[in-house]
Amino acid sequence: MLLKSTLLVLISAFVVSCSQTKMAVNWADTFLAWEVNDVFDLNSDQKKQVRPEINEALKVTKKEMFPKYANVLMDAKAQLMSIDDQPKAEATVATLVEQLNQAVEESFKKVKPQIVNISQKLNFKNWEEFKDDFEDRTEDIEEDSRKPSKKFEKRVEDWVGSINESQKKSIVEFQKSHPFPAAERVKNRRETMAKFEAQAEITATALNKEKLAIAVGAVVDDYQSYQTASYNKAVTEYRDHLKKFLAQFYMSLDQKQKEKLFANIDKRAKEFNEMAVE
Repeated sequence: MLLKSTLLVLISAFVVSCSQTKMAVNWADTFLAWEVNDVFDLNSDQKKQVRPEINEALKVTKKEMFPKYANVLMDAKAQLMSIDDQPKAEATVATLVEQLNQAVEESFKKVKPQIVNISQKLNFKNWEEFKDDFEDRTEDIEEDSRKPSKKFEKRVEDWVGSINESQKKSIVEFQKSHPFPAAERVKNRRETMAKFEAQAEITATALNKEKLAIAVGAVVDDYQSYQTASYNKAVTEYRDHLKKFLAQFYMSLDQKQKEKLFANIDKRAKEFNEMAVE
């Protein structure tokens, strides 16, 4: 679950964020290795065994998925440039979000062998370390949800440049009216951890590697089925509101902001295609 979550963060950053893409990719292997070691507390032999799996996962992602990310972005540009009213904006944004989600999920399936292989390098002590770290991060999510965040505004400005006060206000109002369901997320993390342990047949004293491999593979194949029904429902409702807001926000962009957005899309797509063959 850890590697899948970490890959999700990286892939989302590559596709959604707009700054320092190549730097992020170039350091991804080091970041992933550090992250895996940090949460599992690997010994020196495990570190040597895990690093090639991480490198291979990134190699597969770059070769097979980066061209698809580029295509998603260029398709997004073409569709965005044809928008002329709110209904079309909402339909277009809904389609683009779905295309992005599908590309990210496909990325996980492409590196399933490496994720499963990494799980086989772990012992029970590693699992205990992971559980403690998982709970610490869950508590952090709970705490951070109570604090105001400028991340949304920063990500928007990465793509379209400076935004005006009215646009900033619309972001603040959206976040207040439709906050991400953090409480459901916290509850979901704890329940899915218990579900995973049961399916992997992890006891209070032992790790069953054969069952662990099967359970990890199942998570990669269908991550959403591991989530609670209430969390899936809450996230779906949040995303519906988000899609509508993004459509409204796009309609508020002036010509300069649109030109900046389209230029950034071109740049990002070009970078993905270049990195796919490096």
